Amino acid sequence: MIFNYLKTAFRHLRRHKLFTILNVLGLSTGLACAILIGLWVVNELSYDDFNVNGPHIYRITASPIGGSYPLTGAPLAADLQRQVPGIKNVARIKADYDRPVLFSVGSKYFETTKAWYADPGILQLFSFPLVSGDRSTALVRPDGLLITQKAARRYFGTEDVVGRSIHMDDTVSFTVEGVLKDIPANSHLQFEMLLPMSYDAHTDQDIIQRHYDNLNFYTYIQLDDHADVSPAALAAMARRIGDINGKGEPTFQAKFGLQPLSRIHLYSRSLLYDVGPQGNITYVRIFSLVAIFILLVACINFMNLTTARSAQRAREVGVRKVIGARRGQLVAQFLGESLLLTLAALLLGLVLVELALPAFNGLLGTALTLPLTKTWFIGGTAGV
Repeated sequence: MIFNYLKTAFRHLRRHKLFTILNVLGLSTGLACAILIGLWVVNELSYDDFNVNGPHIYRITASPIGGSYPLTGAPLAADLQRQVPGIKNVARIKADYDRPVLFSVGSKYFETTKAWYADPGILQLFSFPLVSGDRSTALVRPDGLLITQKAARRYFGTEDVVGRSIHMDDTVSFTVEGVLKDIPANSHLQFEMLLPMSYDAHTDQDIIQRHYDNLNFYTYIQLDDHADVSPAALAAMARRIGDINGKGEPTFQAKFGLQPLSRIHLYSRSLLYDVGPQGNITYVRIFSLVAIFILLVACINFMNLTTARSAQRAREVGVRKVIGARRGQLVAQFLGESLLLTLAALLLGLVLVELALPAFNGLLGTALTLPLTKTWFIGGTAGV
């Protein structure tokens, strides 16, 4: 019976080609726009969610007179590890605000702004897996560094680079201790090389002279699994951090805060000198509403076109009733036609999305793909 309904619906749609084409094109265009926006929204909301310790990771912010920064002084991290209960791991990153650094391998020279200094604890906080090398000893030696797969191929032409040498500024030689799996696109930390903080400690005056008031280090902490993360407890910890910093530099007045890892990408517009491009939760909300509006307009247009032809089909309905068709059978027939149209529109919409993604990614600087095998995507499209 169901097959007969679908066959009848298919014959009707084929007989009225112009109506079918208009309906499918209108709905598929709306679906394609909504899917594209939806992919971008999901990507924005998914930043840093690949980190296993994500719910327990916070970034320390400082707000002295004149602005707010996601930065701290050099010596604060070590003080927190010793003096603040509930903190499991602490790690710093020094990104030098994207200052170009020159590296060379043999006679080949490369310039990059993504070579950062980091403490060894960075690998305990974040889920950046090593493809090769020893995680427990990485970034401990002052002459050892980590490099991503993509950067290894760029610099050496291969990923098998552990033990090989690379020179910085034609003066310093580092040995590759490990190769990191390429950093996910939805990480707010986007680097291609990590240099040991222990090397920078030989020359960085902020570290040598223990400057608490020079905010040049991104400091991340991981709280214990059972630590109290209520707003009141986090506010109390932030005040404790401020007290520790104040003891180190009494003349430096600043209010400190703890920013959850999940909020760094979308809720950092007020912070100066962030480590990477920031998102904006306001844009996410606006474009979510735009996607819903486009989808509603496409659906209303679909219904209007279908309803406009109801008078032409009244005779067909009457004849079917005369020969014994029941109400449920008529409903099933018309739903079958709508099902065929929406399936065709969905398939065409997915094709349009695939064709538009390269230009969309180029415009927004993203790396979105159609997650056709993801359960949430299959469920979402089926629901639509």
